[in-house]
Amino acid sequence: MNNVLVTGGTGFIGSTIVDKLVENGFNVYCIVRKNSNLQWLINKKVELIYSDFSNLDDIFQKFNQINYVVHVAGIIAALSPIEFYKINSELTNNLINSFTSYSKNPLKFIYISSQTVGGPAKSLLEPISEADFPNPLTNYAKSKLKAEEYIINYKDRINYTILRPAAVFGERDPGILQIFQLVKNGFGTIIGLKDKYLNLIYAEDLAIATVNSINSILANNQIYYIAGEEKFTWNYLLSQIKNSFKKDKIIKIRVPDSIVLILGFLNGIKAKIVNKPEIFSYEKAIDFTQNYWICDTTKAREQINLKTDRKIEDLLKKTADWYMQNGWIK
Repeated sequence: MNNVLVTGGTGFIGSTIVDKLVENGFNVYCIVRKNSNLQWLINKKVELIYSDFSNLDDIFQKFNQINYVVHVAGIIAALSPIEFYKINSELTNNLINSFTSYSKNPLKFIYISSQTVGGPAKSLLEPISEADFPNPLTNYAKSKLKAEEYIINYKDRINYTILRPAAVFGERDPGILQIFQLVKNGFGTIIGLKDKYLNLIYAEDLAIATVNSINSILANNQIYYIAGEEKFTWNYLLSQIKNSFKKDKIIKIRVPDSIVLILGFLNGIKAKIVNKPEIFSYEKAIDFTQNYWICDTTKAREQINLKTDRKIEDLLKKTADWYMQNGWIK
């Protein structure tokens, strides 16, 4: 009754969730590709299932003892909107269909979605909540919303929990690495001529919330925003990262929103020319230029015991130290 399949378990967020599941006594199975980097799964109590996701029916027929699925896998960059929907939306639909069709006792489907599904808040005093109508701004966010809709359509066949985390950070994170590298070299970039505000979520706190979602009956058929309670500006975060490296000062450069959007557009053209998707694109620039990526996490704190008590400066230092100790930053 505690067998869980994780997709995306080789990545930053997925592997952190895998660690927490193993720690809590779950029997963990991970779908991985033959060419996947298994660095975060080596020597861990995890059974690997090699697949390119084209044979999901076969997987769940063979591993029909699986009770839970934690679906983390997806793409954050693509050359066309179709790719987002194919991987983030259609794959999710196929996964939950195979799970509910062939598992002997399917109990719950946990989906790691995104705060971007809800869209930005209107003001600093009006964080978005689960009661608000979704307002995704990009094809990535729209594809995650479509995946949520597919999952909800299965509510008569299985319980689900959808988690919408804010920007995730922590050890193993390649996404925010460049920001730390720049600060280590004495520079910091701030988007916009005026301060923008955002919530963050430490990866381990998201992982704990994921485990709590599996164990909580209150979480059945619910959606939660997952984030820390504090609202930060990039100016403040860069200062804390600077302190992590014990630097006296850094040069902070503010880049107008219009320039960010132009650079994102040009990067998208480059991606199509070289036929390789870029994480920083026009759509990502749209996200970066929003003023308020903030959300209300009251529901998650009350129903799945979301805890984000550790100080941001301590967590950023812990992340910076990990980058240094593992040679990601020299």
